[in-house]
Amino acid sequence: MSEKTAEDWGRVAVSLPGWRWMPGMRTIHDIIILDVYPESGCETGVFASRGGTVIVAGFEDDDVPDPDDPATAGCLMALLGALGPIMDGLSLAGRMDVWSRLMRALMHDPKDIGRACIAAAAALGRWPGGGE
Repeated sequence: MSEKTAEDWGRVAVSLPGWRWMPGMRTIHDIIILDVYPESGCETGVFASRGGTVIVAGFEDDDVPDPDDPATAGCLMALLGALGPIMDGLSLAGRMDVWSRLMRALMHDPKDIGRACIAAAAALGRWPGGGE
């Protein structure tokens, strides 16, 4: 079986409870999230930039985060939350293989951090640091 594409991983990320866009994230369509204003009244409350042009909400209906972008990976780490509870949750779920992948990415393979975070959130069934 082949590895999932960045877009595949991004689709998994947005499908999980607790998902939210965060400033600094880059999408697979090369859009950078500038800020998120839930109270703005915009459909998504997302302000983004494409090629230096600011766009508001609805940037792409099918847009998903680019897990291979370093800034996005950092945001995904924040959505994942504290590592202690993540390890406990993965252990209880019998998914220490996912924990090993996350630790390997953090210590030795930074380009895999975003995908490893999504794999961990998927194994847990939600983004624990993402809220409701």
